[in-house]
Amino acid sequence: MNCPARAREGALGYGELRAGSFSVEDRGQTMFTSSCINSNSFIIIAVLITLAVGDGISEDDNNVLGNLFTALGSLFLTKAAQLASKQNQDDIRQKISDMENQLQSLKNKLK
Repeated sequence: MNCPARAREGALGYGELRAGSFSVEDRGQTMFTSSCINSNSFIIIAVLITLAVGDGISEDDNNVLGNLFTALGSLFLTKAAQLASKQNQDDIRQKISDMENQLQSLKNKLK
């Protein structure tokens, strides 16, 4: 697995969700993929960020940040579900097309 040491320079493009990993792409070049980091590392990073940011702010500010990150997480999950659904639909359409071609081939053999 190729894990880039740092993100490529340039304007950050839209992220693309893939089965099993998250990658951010910049003009077609992969900048980051979650498959380079195991789940325990994500937990440790989240805890460190929470401790670094959360200790110096008020309860209200902690609530605002918590709600912001919850909303972001929900949006990422929604986007992942949409992409998975689209991929599933594309796979089904391809299977239908293949079956139609096979059926047409069989019909032609009967003629």
